[in-house]
Amino acid sequence: MAKYYGLVGYKLSNVEIRPGVYGSDIVERTVYGDYERIDKKTENQGQVNDDIKINHRISFIADPFAIDNQFNIKYATHRGAKWSVTSIEEAYPRLILNLGGIYHDSH
Repeated sequence: MAKYYGLVGYKLSNVEIRPGVYGSDIVERTVYGDYERIDKKTENQGQVNDDIKINHRISFIADPFAIDNQFNIKYATHRGAKWSVTSIEEAYPRLILNLGGIYHDSH
């Protein structure tokens, strides 16, 4: 099984963006884990360029922050890109993330 090292992005509300200003912001945390599955596919839905989708599964030991904020996880990095988390499985003490397409932030 291949090893994973990367960032997981959590979209949290009520974060102090700058002194005295609160709002939603992305908090990134570094995780170490394993790839349980590595798979890539392309989809063409009548566009000029194909959409790239990955079907990776990343498993990592979750700290208390990750457990408490698992429903706020929006993306995980892979090879320098941010990929959307399509589903999360809780297999205590691990979290298993399923990745899909490229993550687009929509503040």
